[in-house]
Amino acid sequence: MKKILSSTILIFSLFIISQTNASAQQLHSTELGAGIVFGNEPQTVGLHVDGTYYFTQNVAITPDIDIYFPHNSYYDSFFAVDLNGHYIFDQSTQYQLYGLAGLNISSGKHAPSRRNESKLGLNIGVGGAYQLQKVSVFGEVKYVISNLNELVASLGVRVPLH
Repeated sequence: MKKILSSTILIFSLFIISQTNASAQQLHSTELGAGIVFGNEPQTVGLHVDGTYYFTQNVAITPDIDIYFPHNSYYDSFFAVDLNGHYIFDQSTQYQLYGLAGLNISSGKHAPSRRNESKLGLNIGVGGAYQLQKVSVFGEVKYVISNLNELVASLGVRVPLH
């Protein structure tokens, strides 16, 4: 599980670094976000980190990782890695409303047996963002279609990278 988590963090970091370079060239815009996440499987809160790269004004890709804080006897640790596409339906200078769909990989370590379990799933959901002066506040709700069938809600802030 440490190898999976290390590999995921490395890939995510490389994505952000490569997109920062593109953003500096003013070709496309990139945002980095962080916040809290709540999932109903396991029923706990955690930390949400994402990066959003806008291909066009209406199309973006957002890889993210959710690391949940264990609080029950079923999981010692649990995290999810997502790669979602966003289609922005409504956008003004202050807000945007978008649909999202993508892939999910969830992984957890069972407490009693210390056995690792990973599940592949599909995400579908909606989100919105409200632009403040230097950051935007976002919220998302998505359903993960997998053996876990998890409903996930996240709330946080995103900062543009220039």
